[in-house]
Formats: sequence, C-alpha cells, structure tokens
Amino acid sequence: MLALGPKMPYGDRIWPLITRLLPPYGMIRQPAKIFIIAPVFTGLAITLGMREFMQLFRSKFTGNLFCIFAVLVLIADFSIRINPSICILGNRNEAYRAVIADSQERQQTPLVMAIPLWPGDSHWSSLYIYEAILSRVRMVNGYRPTVRKKYFQDIFEKFECLNSGMITDEIIDGLRETGINYIVLHENAFPEKVSLFSVGHTINSLVSHPELKLLNTDPTGPVFAFAILEKETAS
Repeated sequence: MLALGPKMPYGDRIWPLITRLLPPYGMIRQPAKIFIIAPVFTGLAITLGMREFMQLFRSKFTGNLFCIFAVLVLIADFSIRINPSICILGNRNEAYRAVIADSQERQQTPLVMAIPLWPGDSHWSSLYIYEAILSRVRMVNGYRPTVRKKYFQDIFEKFECLNSGMITDEIIDGLRETGINYIVLHENAFPEKVSLFSVGHTINSLVSHPELKLLNTDPTGPVFAFAILEKETAS
C-alpha cells in the first residue's frame, strides 16, 4: 500500500495523513522505494521460521544441502565488485552569489524563481535546490512528490509561460505581487517538453526585457541570474 503512494485506494485522503505521521516519507519521489526494506524483513522472517522451513524437506541432509547452496549463492553475489562513478559537485555558483550581493545592496530579502518552472514533482528541480542550499536563498519553486494545489494554480499555471520566454508586463507585476524579486535560469535543464522554443529564445527574452537586469552568469551551469527591477527604477 505504501509503495503505491498517492495512487493507493483513497490516496487523496490517506496519503496526507501518512506524510504527517512520517514526514521524511513524503519527500520520496518514488514511493516504491519502500520495498528496499523488504529483504531485511524477509531475512528476519526466514530466520524466525527456520525450524518450520526445514521441515519442508524430506530429509535433514537435503535441508542442509539447500542451506549450503544458498550460502554459496550469497557469497558469490557479495563478491561481485561494483565500481561506482564519483561526481564532484561544485561549491560556488557566481549567479547565485550575484543574487545575494544584489539583495544586500538593495536591502531586500531575496525570493528566487528558477527557470524552467516545473509543476513541482520533477527530478530536474534538484539542480537549483542544490544551489539554493549552498547559497541559502529562498526559492518559490522546489520539489514535492505530492504537489499542493495552491502552488500548482498560483505559481506553475500562472508563470509557466516564462519557460517559453513569454514575458509580459502582467507577468512581471504578478511576480512582484508574489514577492519574487529574482529569476535564475538553468540553461542545461531545458528538455523539449519544457518549451516549444529553444532555451536561447528564453534567454534573449529575459535579457532584453526592460524590467529585468542581468546580474551575472555562472559558466559551469550555465546559470543566468536576473533581478526584477522596481517599477520606479524600470520606468
């Protein structure tokens, strides 16, 4: 039942209760990962029921032979070498540092929207969540396996057009009203389903908009940081 996640029977009622009782479980993007503890309980169950299990064999010799075979299989399995690859993550992003520096200069608390904007349950969000953790800036979008209706309607549906570079005065005003004063764009996180146009079109739209100011670009991402100017400054 837990492996089904929100799709379990009556999941719309039961799942919120489960995530309240077990808050870390609510952050798992694939609820089926609960099965990772199955081998532990299976081994415990076999151990506790070993006496009854051995009675399934016609003779004690056959049972012992089976146990020896099972142990040999386990040894062979554990002896297989695994060579994991190592990924070293960066610890300094100039675009996010530019957001912090600009917010301190303007004496504002930064609230960042990352582009591309997702409904909230995409693994692509890990790219900018990692940067947000390092830079300690608040973000209006992030990751949640069960997306809240308020976020989906008030943030995603309202500002999704930014992915395609559609920036109107109404969108900028909506960002200001929400409290968002910075935009960061991750150029390497634009799969085809995000936008009908190329990421270059979105970047050009942001750079050329009179109410946005390009702060800095981090070449490793690459990541672009923009400040939303106040109305008086923009005019």
